[in-house]
Amino acid sequence: MLTPMDQEPPFSNRTSTSSVASHSATPNPFNLPPYTGPALTPWQYEAFCRHVLSREYRVPLRDIKTGYLESPSKTRHQIDLYWTRHDGVCNFLCFANAKFLKDNIHLTEVVTLLGVQRDIRAHKAMLITNTGYSQNAVCLAQENGIALLIVRPALDFDVTLLPKSAAPVVAQALEKIAAGLPCVYHLNIVHRGFALRPGSGQAPDSAFSARPSAFSRPTVPQSAFSNQPSAIPTRRLSNKMISSAPQTPRASRPFGIRRK
Repeated sequence: MLTPMDQEPPFSNRTSTSSVASHSATPNPFNLPPYTGPALTPWQYEAFCRHVLSREYRVPLRDIKTGYLESPSKTRHQIDLYWTRHDGVCNFLCFANAKFLKDNIHLTEVVTLLGVQRDIRAHKAMLITNTGYSQNAVCLAQENGIALLIVRPALDFDVTLLPKSAAPVVAQALEKIAAGLPCVYHLNIVHRGFALRPGSGQAPDSAFSARPSAFSRPTVPQSAFSNQPSAIPTRRLSNKMISSAPQTPRASRPFGIRRK
C-alpha cells in the first residue's frame, strides 16, 4: 500500500522470537522507527519486493526477472530484480537491488549501484530495503535519479507462512496468500525515482516519470491542418528585394547564334 511521507502511519514496534536483534545508530533522515519485525531470508524479501513492484508500478510478475546481466565488457552482474518497459518507441531497462539488513543503507551501496547501472547500461535503478537510508545516500540518489524504497511486511501478515526456499517458490506462495488479503506489505517512498501519476495511483506509460517523455509525439493544434479559412486576414506578401514593376519579357533568340 502506497503511503505518502507526510501521512505515514508508524511502523510496528512489536518484537518477535525471530526479530532482528540489533539496529543501527545511524540517524534516519525521515525519523522512521527501526525495523523490529520478523526476519526474512533473502529469497523471501526478494519475493516481497517483486510483489511490491508488480502492484505499485503495474509490471506483470512474469516480466520481473532475477538473474545475471552482462555488460558490453563481458562482465556478469547478479541482479536481484530487473524488467523492461516500453513507451511506444524505445525499450528501457530497469533494475532493483533488494537488501534485507540490520543497518541503514549507506553511501557505498548507492555508489556500487551506480557502477552497476552504468556497466549494464540500465536506464533506471532502484534500492529497496527494510531499514532506511543515511543522509549521504539519499543526497547521492537524488542527484542521480536513483529510487529509494522501504518495504516491510504488513503488521498483520504472518511471514511464517512463506517457505524458506528458492525465490520462485516463495513468490508463488506469496501470490496465493496475497490473493486473500487486502495488502501484505507496507511501502514508504524515500525518493521517487520512478514517479507515479499524481493523484492516480497508477504507473506511468514510460519507465521514468509522469512528465512528458522526450520521445512522445508533439501535440499539434487541429487548426494547423484544418481546411477552414483562417480568422487572420490574408495579405499578399511582397519581396522588397525584387521590384514589383511588371517585367517586360525578353525576345527569344535562336540557340547557338552569337550576335554582335
